[in-house]
Amino acid sequence: MSATIVDRATGPWDLRLQLVTDERVERPRLRRAVDAAVDAGAGVVQLRAKGASAREQLDLLAELDAVIAGRAALIVDDRLDVALAARDAGLRIAGVHLGQSDVPPTTARRLLGEGALVGWTANTLEHFAAAAVLPAGTLDYLGVGVIHPTATKPGHPPALGVDGFRALAAHAPLPCVAIGGVTEVDAGELVAAGAAGVAVVSRICAADDPAGAARAIADAVGIGVGVGVGVGVGIEAAVGTAAEAGPRIAAQVGILARADGSPGTGAGDPVSAANEGIVR
Repeated sequence: MSATIVDRATGPWDLRLQLVTDERVERPRLRRAVDAAVDAGAGVVQLRAKGASAREQLDLLAELDAVIAGRAALIVDDRLDVALAARDAGLRIAGVHLGQSDVPPTTARRLLGEGALVGWTANTLEHFAAAAVLPAGTLDYLGVGVIHPTATKPGHPPALGVDGFRALAAHAPLPCVAIGGVTEVDAGELVAAGAAGVAVVSRICAADDPAGAARAIADAVGIGVGVGVGVGVGIEAAVGTAAEAGPRIAAQVGILARADGSPGTGAGDPVSAANEGIVR
């Protein structure tokens, strides 16, 4: 499937260009890259900070939320607990991108609400089959890759290339976002091969000219400079979906990190975790 816009009741999510943050890049440079990508029309910004503590991720999300200012959907890689805690703190968090070993997508959908943006890494036909049997509306897109070898994802599966992506995406039950070493050179080819969009890390975050790199990729996927789909209203509504239940949910799953970065009460409680369907 190659639909580029996910239209939920809370507003449209533009999948054509997703910026995934690179934790190797210093914060001032990262903020500039995020601002440049959103200016170029990126509809989604994903915080990927696998080496950071929950507290550090919350701090980063606060910085990114201020930079994005509602112009794009801000989502969290892997950490549903951090996404919920950030919402509880009043940040504009649209959703999560989950890996195969993270919490079940059904749990993320239930806790984040119907308006949230939920993506799932899916690199094989078996992953596609698992996505296909989830309840309708659980997932919005599948992250498929890697397209090329990349240093930003150690231990990644064999690279697909554009042709491999085309062959795999033909069987996808949901829109596919291509990721892994994607640049402006092949972003357009990937869209032609069936991608709803591309996710980019170092080509923008580590570029000497992130604005130029972002514009080139945006043009390649058909966005055009400054022509992204507005998502500010959608983000506000998505956050509001769980606003009333936020503190209760946070307490139940033990997600609220203490100031020193240690887990909140209940985070290590296997009974609470099982009750909420959370698998670490």
